Amino acid sequence: MSRTPTSPPSRPRRPWANLLLLTLALLLSLPSAPAWGALKARGETSAADACNPVVDEGDITLPMPCGLSMTFRLVAVKAKRLIDEQPMKPGVDSYDADRAFYDRRFTASIAAPLRFEDLPPDWKGTPDSGHYLIAKYEVTNLQWRAVMEGEAIVGPDSAKPKTDVSWYEAVEFTRKYSEWLLENASDKLPRPGDSDRTATFVRLPTETEWEYAARGGQMVGPDSLLQEDFFPMEKGRPMSDYAVYRSGNASQGAEGLASIGSRAPNPLKLYDTAGNAAEMVLDPFHLSVGGRLHGSSGGFVRKGGSFQDDEQQILPGRREEAAFFQADGPHKASDMGFRPVLSAVNVPDRARQEQLEKEWKSAGETLPPVITQKAAFTPDMNPVTVLDKLIEQTADPVGKKKLNELRATLMQHNVILARQRQEYARSLLRSGVYIIESLRNYNSRRGSMRNQITEIDDDMKKATVKGTKDKLLVLRRKAQEGYDMMDTSFAKCFAFYRSKLEESKEVLPAELKDAGDALTKDFAGTDPFNVNMRENLTLFLRHMSAQSGLSPMRPQDMEAEILKRRYN
Repeated sequence: MSRTPTSPPSRPRRPWANLLLLTLALLLSLPSAPAWGALKARGETSAADACNPVVDEGDITLPMPCGLSMTFRLVAVKAKRLIDEQPMKPGVDSYDADRAFYDRRFTASIAAPLRFEDLPPDWKGTPDSGHYLIAKYEVTNLQWRAVMEGEAIVGPDSAKPKTDVSWYEAVEFTRKYSEWLLENASDKLPRPGDSDRTATFVRLPTETEWEYAARGGQMVGPDSLLQEDFFPMEKGRPMSDYAVYRSGNASQGAEGLASIGSRAPNPLKLYDTAGNAAEMVLDPFHLSVGGRLHGSSGGFVRKGGSFQDDEQQILPGRREEAAFFQADGPHKASDMGFRPVLSAVNVPDRARQEQLEKEWKSAGETLPPVITQKAAFTPDMNPVTVLDKLIEQTADPVGKKKLNELRATLMQHNVILARQRQEYARSLLRSGVYIIESLRNYNSRRGSMRNQITEIDDDMKKATVKGTKDKLLVLRRKAQEGYDMMDTSFAKCFAFYRSKLEESKEVLPAELKDAGDALTKDFAGTDPFNVNMRENLTLFLRHMSAQSGLSPMRPQDMEAEILKRRYN
């Protein structure tokens, strides 16, 4: 008969045994070897830190050699037609007198070749706009090594901007990266037009492309682009939150290059456009003379300032000239790097060329209405049309050539005139918005003077001493003079407001809409000033619409609406 063995009596575990079991359980719960290797020690840099350390909505990521990536932001330039462009005034207003020929604002324009229909749907482009892409960060050491050396070993400096390279080496980087993309990731690139022969490519940005994006691009309004020396910052945040630079107190200045993304971004979600590493652009340097670029081409343009520069030197509009070559070879600097753009050709196929020809002909032959009380030109009054008839009837080759030259000049003039009308519409709306604010201020001060007069009248009724009453009479006379002055100022300002409403009758509805959209973006903030400005804009547009209708608004009704604190 077999006997079932009995278990020996259990004995209490030693404390060291409990510790051993706990340690074993922790080891078994750890990740597998590859994941364990991916864990980052304190202060260690990862590939993500060197490619896209701060993930933002709207990021567009393209692959790179060695399994890396480069993140871009989509820049939109408002242009309904291919031939349209957006005015720009690069430079700064707060320039030093001895640097005026470097930094003073000059007239320029910006457009972009990639149309909304050229972009992949998930890139979320903007209709009626041209587009280009600009790198979200400066090119890092790790990205440089992947493209130029074919290796991507992460080290302590991997997430810092690549510096100490010449302009020619930066261009070579863009060439090699373009070729790699076309060979390994062409399906991820936008295809301009319907052509199978042209492709998008990586290059250095132009100065205007760089500055437009650095100031915030389509995320800010035209007023910010034209009037501010920096991009709009969040209320209460200092510039040091956005840039690595040398502060006024040298002891608090930046000690050297910082890793990309270590500061807050601009409105377009670009990082380090101010300070850290200065950035090279594609353009040669021209002096800024008389509101335009001087004819002499020099070195290349260096933008954005670096960690070695002060607050004034890191403004987006500041312009520095850097030499392509120095005595010992191509110019390099320990505080200068670059960020590329992704762009395309302007005319990728025959269809795009035909569209451009059609738009050019339309721009040249269709004169916009003249800003005057007279009727707009009729087609048979168009001088371009008249010239076409003369050209057709002229047999003399020399005469025909001269007439064709005159025709081209007139067409170019019409394009410039159309742009001027856009600027006029914006200026008109801006004037109306600020006039409304002035009227409200005059009325407020007028009300204060009225209350002061009422208080003095009450005191005079109570006064029993003759000397006191005389003093009050003097005060009342001054208060009345102040009230009369405010009342006269209000009346003149209101008359000026009505004259602006009359001017608006000569502006096309489409021009007013575009100008209104632009100003709405300028006044996009939630603070009281921007809220008031948006309300003023809504009211001015409504008054313009009413004045152009069959039953214009009565002046007293407009005045009553203006003096309300809120408008529907």
